[in-house]
Amino acid sequence: MVKVLVVGQTPPPFGGQIMMTKMLLDASYEDIRLFHAPMSFSREMDEIGKFRFKKILKLFPLVLNIIYQRFRYGIDILYYTPAGPDLLPMYRDFAILLSTRWLFPKCVFHFHSGGGSTNYHRLGELSRFLFRRTYFHVDSAIRLSEFSPRDGEGYRARSNIIIPNGTPDFAKGFIRRSTTPPVKILFVGIVRESKGILTLLEAANCLAKKNLEYEIRIVGKCESPMFEQCVKNKIQELHIEDHIHLCGVVSHEEKMELYRESNIFCFPTFFESESLPMVLMEAMQFSMPIVATRWRGIPSLIEEEVNGFMVPIQDSIAIGNKLAFLINNPEKIQQMGERGRQLFLEKYSINKYYGSMGHLFRQVAGESS
Repeated sequence: MVKVLVVGQTPPPFGGQIMMTKMLLDASYEDIRLFHAPMSFSREMDEIGKFRFKKILKLFPLVLNIIYQRFRYGIDILYYTPAGPDLLPMYRDFAILLSTRWLFPKCVFHFHSGGGSTNYHRLGELSRFLFRRTYFHVDSAIRLSEFSPRDGEGYRARSNIIIPNGTPDFAKGFIRRSTTPPVKILFVGIVRESKGILTLLEAANCLAKKNLEYEIRIVGKCESPMFEQCVKNKIQELHIEDHIHLCGVVSHEEKMELYRESNIFCFPTFFESESLPMVLMEAMQFSMPIVATRWRGIPSLIEEEVNGFMVPIQDSIAIGNKLAFLINNPEKIQQMGERGRQLFLEKYSINKYYGSMGHLFRQVAGESS
């Protein structure tokens, strides 16, 4: 029996990495047993990556829990999702991994947040030493796409593997929505500048100038009250109040209903930690064509002019033109959406993901089947 200790946070909040940790723990294997050392540093999406004194207080119990489970259950493999390029989560990793990683025969890193390896060259000598001791020479490093940052190579992992995320099919029995105006465009994610929100608003202004009938629903929590006010001011400045709906945080059921009702998914991200956005897989489930930036792992999800379009980052005119094309060609919305669902079923099902992860754990433990 292969025993794996999964160190990570489960909901709340409901970010992509956190949801993937939960889904991994939901997996069932005959020859692999998954244990969990839960993180609980952030209760809201806008707390992630930010300093709070209470987070320091939670480090010691977490480290003790990891050590206890290692010896209580004789666990073979430590599974950990390292920080992205933000420095505060990196120092959290220092505290956790320097205290525990050496106790485990094997270690697997899963890079749901990309770009953390780039921190090394901007650190001082002491921090570089701690960085090497924390991250270097793990047994296996998983990245989500061939286009994702090659963090495993930067950390000198003994093996590097690509395993795309997978997700349950929430769109079974889905009945296609109407494409009659106004066309409904959906964004789902944390509402911050690097997710392309201001670019999306500028693109919405381009659509308004073309006298197209549309509405954009923005789902997610703002990273700060200041940025929320910035978004509202931008909407007023562009006079697009009638077209934009700020939905805020919604429940899972409400989010699924928004997917069912919407026609096009737009995701103009240039987020620093982006890797392979789960929300794009969800959009593909619901037969929605995608307009997104050519950024990080996104090109592995979108086949140009097949299930969507990719545009340069921060290019509101390009986004507006692609959205306008789809609005003016509703048959393309249907055709590209259907192809997106086919691609989801072929590549990103939850069972395919579970199979790949199980195979990796067996390989790392030396019990490959």
